[in-house]
Amino acid sequence: MWRKEITYECEQGGPGYPPQGVGSPDPDVRLRGTHMKRIIKYISLFVILISYLPTYAQESDRIWTDSMGRKITARLISYDAQSGNVVLRKSDGKEIRISDSKIDDQDRLYLRNIKKNEHLNTQASASESPGTIPQPAAIELLESSTEQTGPFGLRMGMTLEEIGGDPKSLDRPGFYRLSEVPKPHFAFESYVVQVGPKNGLSWIKAIGKDISTGSSGAQLRSSFEDMRKRLEKTYRAHKTIDQLQYGSIWKDPGDWMMALIKKERLLSSVWSKEYRSYLPNNLKAIYLSAYASRSDRGYLAIEYSFINEDAVERELAAISDDAL
Repeated sequence: MWRKEITYECEQGGPGYPPQGVGSPDPDVRLRGTHMKRIIKYISLFVILISYLPTYAQESDRIWTDSMGRKITARLISYDAQSGNVVLRKSDGKEIRISDSKIDDQDRLYLRNIKKNEHLNTQASASESPGTIPQPAAIELLESSTEQTGPFGLRMGMTLEEIGGDPKSLDRPGFYRLSEVPKPHFAFESYVVQVGPKNGLSWIKAIGKDISTGSSGAQLRSSFEDMRKRLEKTYRAHKTIDQLQYGSIWKDPGDWMMALIKKERLLSSVWSKEYRSYLPNNLKAIYLSAYASRSDRGYLAIEYSFINEDAVERELAAISDDAL
């Protein structure tokens, strides 16, 4: 995913050790009435609520599996596709609340099918009833959302339809460029995502705006340090690598940008379990890197990998292999 495994050696001697997955820059890729009216309003609300109930009321106990492979037997009580919140009830009456991003692929597909049927039922009820109450009001009565989204307002497992942003397919299966994201950041001008047909969103790359700098890369490095500190506030412990490849001729202070252009220098910070980072919202790793587009211009990029990344890569590889 435009990251390569690279082994560096320090100019001072001895092997370097940037983490797996950090490497070369990507190619060019840079959301007041009468009493009777009140009665009609409440009846309409009741009709909408009832449209939800048959779908869930008909559900029997089934085995649910979370993303860690743990299983429970429970019945579906409610599901809010917008927030991803799922409410299950065990046979002993105990309710379990979980995000749909924390259940396995088959259960997530099951929920999506339930939601499709629910949508059809809601449409049918609305066409038959004389008045309607906006759907969000009904959902709000069923369940309030407390689940936080991930970076840029995106969360693991989202479909292209849920992501939005007018996705444009790139030359690699499963990769899309977005025109916008739900929560943009001023430092970045474009976004690329990896999305699997079954497992959904698994990877995000935010590409920064151009940064004018001198040959020593002072302004680019300063911008990198500022972004590193911003990320550190949220994700805490991490490792930063600033190394020149062993044997590089671009070792003088004024050669800093040229070494970056030649891919003989690496400036990157990594947040992962290996470094005891705080990784909420199903994140697996975060990579902040500096790149040079010219000797006097560079940019930053951040990559977010979710814990379903490997599953999506296998899924997309299988799709590509079907062409052989």
